[in-house]
Amino acid sequence: MKILPHITLKRFNHRAKERIGLFFEFNTALIEVAKHQLKASWSKTHKCWYIEFDNKSVHKIFKAYEGIAYINYE
Repeated sequence: MKILPHITLKRFNHRAKERIGLFFEFNTALIEVAKHQLKASWSKTHKCWYIEFDNKSVHKIFKAYEGIAYINYE
């Protein structure tokens, strides 16, 4: 059985907007998905990839990483 990398999702405010951050250990495959499929940006301040939070953002993240990573969203 393949062990998947973990991504933790956290909501936060950044640049006066609500965002959802993707926190994970350095992994080029996960970064490529964040950049190209999710159009995520890197936050030096929060040290994570992030996208704007809306009612569809969590679903987009789960769909993009399906079978690639385990998503932890509390």
